[in-house]
Amino acid sequence: AITFHELRTPLTAIYGYVSLIKQIYFNDIQDAQLKNSINNIGVLCKKLSMSINNFLDSSRLEQNKIQLKNEQCNLSAIINENIKVMEKIALDKNLYIKFDSPLFPVIVQGDQARLTQIINILINNAIKFTQIGGIYILLDQQNDFTKVSIQDTGLGISEENKHMLFGKFQQAGNSNALITWEGTGLGLYIAKLLIEKMGGKIQLEKTEINKGSTFSFTIPNK
Repeated sequence: AITFHELRTPLTAIYGYVSLIKQIYFNDIQDAQLKNSINNIGVLCKKLSMSINNFLDSSRLEQNKIQLKNEQCNLSAIINENIKVMEKIALDKNLYIKFDSPLFPVIVQGDQARLTQIINILINNAIKFTQIGGIYILLDQQNDFTKVSIQDTGLGISEENKHMLFGKFQQAGNSNALITWEGTGLGLYIAKLLIEKMGGKIQLEKTEINKGSTFSFTIPNK
């Protein structure tokens, strides 16, 4: 954790300098390749920052050093905000993200920032492992819990890789796919620790090779 804190400090400075360059000088730069390089520095800084935050989160959760808020959260609004953030990434792959947003707010009890993080992890994974089609998000209000399901039309998870799900530093995509996946393999591990800390559960509901997977989690109602 100390090491990653040390890494984050210069990374924040680099991202700040890039933002400053874009804000003040970007319009004056004529060289398209230089502009692209500056943009790439910003993108790579964000990716590295996300990786560092994942390492820090996993370390703090294991040591029980993360205190979660217990607040009322509008789950449907959180999902819609996540879709706005992730839609550009999906569109770049010609994928859709569909969500039948309820007419009324769906209120649950939990930590809003961490629920946002969990949904972001699941949508990001769905996009990563999907090449054709898209992602469909469902909300199901039950007696004491609300269930969120995220379905994709992706590669699916092979039987021999299912045991790797929710493990630390593990990626459980279809091992037959000739693709190398980016990421630390910490996303589902962190999502599991967070959702259980909020009194919910997360699981792989179903999966089929080359047809997709459905992940779901529950969270207590207000």
